[in-house]
Amino acid sequence: MRTSRQIYAETALYPFTDNTFALRSPLTTSVKYYMKSFRKYQSRQIRTLRFELLAYELDGPHRRDYMKKLFEELELRRYLPGLQRIHMCVFPEKDWAIVPYATCETFLQSDLAPAMQAKGYEVTLQKMEAEWYKFEQQ
Repeated sequence: MRTSRQIYAETALYPFTDNTFALRSPLTTSVKYYMKSFRKYQSRQIRTLRFELLAYELDGPHRRDYMKKLFEELELRRYLPGLQRIHMCVFPEKDWAIVPYATCETFLQSDLAPAMQAKGYEVTLQKMEAEWYKFEQQ
């Protein structure tokens, strides 16, 4: 019995420290709401968060300004004090002809990533080839 408790104590938080937790964009999912599904000691251990962004959400100055404001106002440290990495995945809408990835990448690299890096996060970008709904079904 003592061995079981010791193993549990040593490994119980590995799922939180060693996995990436995904959120659909901040347009649709509040970090605060998402974190309610975890206990505080669990959410404190989350190290990597992935935002799944749709290309159309980054199209046009009004949407980009709104997205930038949302990311600036995210209180990630409040809900995820152990967070170190933010991974931004951009999904096409049908294909990349409607909103080119270069448009999304430029915005993310010039506006969002620097704001997140200034807060101490490591930020990575990823171009996804499948549409979001197809990706989710895999």
